[in-house]
Amino acid sequence: MSYKLRSICDRRTFAALKATKFSARRGSVRSLFACSGEEIGPKIAFGVSKKVGNSVERNRIRRRIRAAIVSNLDQFAPGSYLIIPGKGALNASFEDLKLDVCESMRRSSMKALGLESTNG
Repeated sequence: MSYKLRSICDRRTFAALKATKFSARRGSVRSLFACSGEEIGPKIAFGVSKKVGNSVERNRIRRRIRAAIVSNLDQFAPGSYLIIPGKGALNASFEDLKLDVCESMRRSSMKALGLESTNG
């Protein structure tokens, strides 16, 4: 099944993501997952801190991560994801960034579904 990349716009979803225990880190990328049960496909939000760089660098990171997610959108569990990249995301190769993003998203959703331990 093919999904379209959807953004998170409502306050309730952001509050659920802030309160979630289901997070995973891989490389310089951290992802949080919240499941509401009503999603058709994954919904994505980005939290790129000013510590990562200036606005040009933050937007470049967002575009690179969005491209990595779109190419693998069918692999992710339905739910809401908050992607938080670190400083290393800007200088990482696209393949490394893609692997980090996909693996952190997969692990955070697996924790929520009870298929992986919640420590680590």
